[in-house]
Amino acid sequence: MNTGKVCLLLVVANLVCVSTGFAQTEVLTVQGNLPRLNYRDPSGNLLWSLPANSVLWKLDGPFNAGVIVVTAAAPSSSIAINEGGVSIRGGGFPSAKLHVGNISDPIQPGEVKIDPGNPAATGSILVQEHQLNAELRLVTNNTAKQSLLRLVTPKGHFTTSVSAAGKFIVHDVRNGVSPISVVPGALNNNTLVLKDGKIGVGVLNPTSPIHVSNGASCSAGGVWVNASSRDLKQNIQNLSADDATKAMQTLKPVTYAYRSAPEDPQVGFIAEDVPELVATEDRKGLSPMDVVAVLTKVLQEQQKTMEHQQEQLRQQAEQLASIQRELQMLKQR
Repeated sequence: MNTGKVCLLLVVANLVCVSTGFAQTEVLTVQGNLPRLNYRDPSGNLLWSLPANSVLWKLDGPFNAGVIVVTAAAPSSSIAINEGGVSIRGGGFPSAKLHVGNISDPIQPGEVKIDPGNPAATGSILVQEHQLNAELRLVTNNTAKQSLLRLVTPKGHFTTSVSAAGKFIVHDVRNGVSPISVVPGALNNNTLVLKDGKIGVGVLNPTSPIHVSNGASCSAGGVWVNASSRDLKQNIQNLSADDATKAMQTLKPVTYAYRSAPEDPQVGFIAEDVPELVATEDRKGLSPMDVVAVLTKVLQEQQKTMEHQQEQLRQQAEQLASIQRELQMLKQR
């Protein structure tokens, strides 16, 4: 037992035990329906109290309005509980349900680390409420600082941040070694891959600025290349000259400007007005290759006609020359 005053009390109602002097040891047993232990300063001011009922004990500040602080040698390592909030390593009242860190601390950052310790467990931050929108908000009020979301594993990591210009940026910090992928469940045609400045849609290693799993791509020179391999097609039939000619005759080239860019004139066709042969299912867009195929077939047929006419003219010229020779021979007799 330490030197000083020893206070051993058995109380049935409320109890106040105040001691002055040097080091002391107190043993307190409280019985009753609503016992309460009040701690006061030497002036008699209430510091905090320990009330209890038949179920639990709780800590109260003075008149349920103060702060309960658990310190570890210094206030900078304290846990403060007040008005439904918890402040860890902070100073004063918490400004949120959970307030970690203190902006006046130049060394220790405000951070929350989750390590379950069990390899089979998952460390996670879960925000779940069926009737509300859930969000993870990272806020800094200093314009010289950035809000970052950094995911780190031994296999690869990336960081998201907001640049000085206010643009949201996803950083592939391993220079394309581990591409950024958006995968809905499994690697399939819905997978989006960002790697080395290239976008792959259903392509894990895109080789073009835009590379789509159906074979279409955008070349490095900015030319869109449609998928056109025989392996991707079925029911291949030759386009008849009559169908192509009829389609070409009903095509109506027009000039126009898009409503979103009225200052930029264009030349082309109206999707709702083109013949069925080159129309899309919803008649809201056009495939340039469809029109090119029709024009190519018509030109091919025209070329054949011209070649046939040229052959006829050549034969007629030869016949005319032969007649002229025969007439000349008759004149010479």
